[in-house]
Amino acid sequence: ETEFIQAKNVGDLLDEIEVFDMRIDNKNNIYLKNSFFVAKFNSNFDLLWKISISNSISSYMDVSEKGDVFVAGSYYNELMLNDIQMTFNSNYHNIFYLLLNKEGDLKWLKTIQSSNSIGVYKVLSDNKDYYFSTKYLESISVNNNLINFKPNSAQIIKVNNLGDIVWASSSEGEEGFELTPRSLEVYKDKLYLFSHEEKYPDNPYGEYTFLGTRYCLFDINSGDIIESSLLPFNTRFVNVVKEDLFYSIKYTPNFLNNLGLSISLLKFHLGNLEELKNIIVYPVPASTIVNLNYYPSSLINEIIIYDSKGEIVYSKEVTSIDLIDFQIYVNDWAKGMYYGVIHDQTNKITKNFFKFIVSY
Repeated sequence: ETEFIQAKNVGDLLDEIEVFDMRIDNKNNIYLKNSFFVAKFNSNFDLLWKISISNSISSYMDVSEKGDVFVAGSYYNELMLNDIQMTFNSNYHNIFYLLLNKEGDLKWLKTIQSSNSIGVYKVLSDNKDYYFSTKYLESISVNNNLINFKPNSAQIIKVNNLGDIVWASSSEGEEGFELTPRSLEVYKDKLYLFSHEEKYPDNPYGEYTFLGTRYCLFDINSGDIIESSLLPFNTRFVNVVKEDLFYSIKYTPNFLNNLGLSISLLKFHLGNLEELKNIIVYPVPASTIVNLNYYPSSLINEIIIYDSKGEIVYSKEVTSIDLIDFQIYVNDWAKGMYYGVIHDQTNKITKNFFKFIVSY
């Protein structure tokens, strides 16, 4: 049963009309943020402090168990905190990241210069270190080593509690598709970056293509990629939760409502991903129909089946990134063993092999 407890208008206290981020620490203090300020309230909704951030284009925050507030974002020209100039003038979109203590005092502020229209998308604290994801970052220096990122990749940067960069890495998608970071999670000493893999049209009349959500798993200590894969079911937003579960949202067309979309909440086990990459063929032996289920590795795949003499008896091109589930009628095929391959047309490689028996 819903119980109303407390409400308070805080817009006048903040002198703001919009808030798009909120965190709560272990003492039930509340932190609010938009691109231009960070504010802390106690559990009675009394304002404890507010820090204004001028010339920020976009920024995000997370709060550690100690109440330290980590903020990362991008800015243009110069960055101001409470009307105090903190950076030199610049004609580019640069990155800033900073740490405030629980009293709102600045512990440190760092910047990363860029010659591109860079964006920061998600930030995260694991109570020891801090992480943020970016898009369009071309390069970064880590321990005097220059790291160059490929175009269209999504970048992830780890900094320690002194603000020093520990490592920088990136997630890459299919050729021609760019990654936009959407979710960042730490679970069991691993870092998960979830990004939309999409292609924007070259002109206003072109077609936008959403390939899917790519999850990239990083070693939290080194930044090395452990694995990277497109998730099944055409998911849009994903969070990692306890017990190795993915929770995600799937959009499908539904023109009966005003939005034209149907929203589904999905839950599936991490271990299922590798199973979905394998091909499931049944029944074996088959007499009339062979069912073929698999999760494609790219957008365009070709299924080819050969008989025992090496002659092609079946071929089909499939354009999908969702779970493939279809039937092949074999009632007029000769008895014997058949061999199949799935050819990744996007990357021009053969990805999977399977076989089955036709018997009457």
